[in-house]
Amino acid sequence: MISYHVFSGKSLVYKLSDENIVEETLDRLFLDLNLCYFCLGSITDGILPDCLHQACRQCIYQVIENDASCPHCKADLFLTECTVISTSDPLIKPIESPFGHSYIQENTVGLASYHFDPLDPYISYENAPDDWLLDNNQKPPEKVKFRDWSYNPITRKFRGNIVWTEATFDGDALWKYEFVFSRNFNKIESGRVTSYNAENEISQVTRFRNKPRQMVHDGLVYTLNQFPLILKANDKKLQ
Repeated sequence: MISYHVFSGKSLVYKLSDENIVEETLDRLFLDLNLCYFCLGSITDGILPDCLHQACRQCIYQVIENDASCPHCKADLFLTECTVISTSDPLIKPIESPFGHSYIQENTVGLASYHFDPLDPYISYENAPDDWLLDNNQKPPEKVKFRDWSYNPITRKFRGNIVWTEATFDGDALWKYEFVFSRNFNKIESGRVTSYNAENEISQVTRFRNKPRQMVHDGLVYTLNQFPLILKANDKKLQ
């Protein structure tokens, strides 16, 4: 038996017998005391994410900026799946298209991030590591536009090519992309990149994975860049 002594002077006693009961007990404790799962203090301007681990608004923002996964259960956090506890309203409006947004890996913009400009979608290498070099030992351009691209709004499927004209990239002269966005446009849920060498032979096929980053050891994990959404949500809060 474990006794939790809290600042209000109360003593809450729960009987713990297995892992599931421990988890349920902690959930009850946090709800009973209106605690934030992230900072462990009393909730300020509470937000409920899809994983149901309630948090302060600013705690949600800080975690998304740093890691974008719930520190309690490791689930991916998306602002589009968050609800304002006091009003039950969505934190932000749903996203209906990838255009005007970008998709990132490792929660880093410019690390081969995909930017969906309505006229010229492109890949950004602005923050690529120093050892990401073309085969002429030059860094890739900061912006490489997709060629021959198309998007089907019904299937949410994007197709496009990246052509390496000045020099090959790890022996590749062409990357053909084909991927599908999730229904809520929070991530790329499936698809592949097919790489071709200078002889137009397939050198590699890399698949997009629909799993949290921590669970993927091969393949690509791209999620919505939420930094601009945080700015919008803060602006809306101040109005």
